[in-house]
Amino acid sequence: MAKAEVISAQGDAEAEAMAKKAESWAKYNQAAIYKMFIDVLPELARAVSEPLSKVDKIVMVGNGADGASKITGQVTNVLAQLPDVVKTLSGFDLKEMLKNMPNQKSDKSDKSEINE
Repeated sequence: MAKAEVISAQGDAEAEAMAKKAESWAKYNQAAIYKMFIDVLPELARAVSEPLSKVDKIVMVGNGADGASKITGQVTNVLAQLPDVVKTLSGFDLKEMLKNMPNQKSDKSDKSEINE
């Protein structure tokens, strides 16, 4: 009977170790996917803004004082739409990914740190 209990305990320990290993691999694979998408974001931003770098002259009609901010604002708006474009094209939700990244603090903990 004691021998059977030892074998059972060993089996339970091995199963638990395998489950932890599988969970670790799943997190690693998910992190690798996150990293791949995050690594490509600067390239997307460069592709969006590159056409502006090839323009010799821009003529703004209207209040010229804030023309540059309008252009940068438009580039920013295009970049802000990228998560939705990526989701539409690939089904991958960048916003949700960023919310669920490991080691992210909740809003509550952020506020408490500010108050301290």
